[in-house]
Amino acid sequence: MRENAVPDADLRAQLKPDQKVIAENDEEIGEIVDIHTRGSAEYIHIRRYGPGQDDIYVPVVGVERVVANRVFLRLSALDLLGKAWHELPAS
Repeated sequence: MRENAVPDADLRAQLKPDQKVIAENDEEIGEIVDIHTRGSAEYIHIRRYGPGQDDIYVPVVGVERVVANRVFLRLSALDLLGKAWHELPAS
C-alpha cells in the first residue's frame, strides 16, 4: 500500500463530494459530486473539468486509493473517452 493511502476496506467510506479525482496518469479530471448505488454496485458521480465535458459515473471498484482530498482512479483519462461513462447504469 502506498504511503497515506486508505486501506481498501475503508475506501468507500472515504469518498466524499468535492474531492479531486485523479486519473491513472496523474491527470486531475474533476471532482466527486455524489455516490450512487445501483443494485449491488456503487458509482462515483464525477463532474469533469473543461468546456464540453460531461459528468461521468465510474464504478467505485475503479478507485485505486484515496489520499487526503484526492481520489486516484485505476483508469487513465484515455480510458474514460469513447465509452458510455456519462450514463448512470439502471438499477
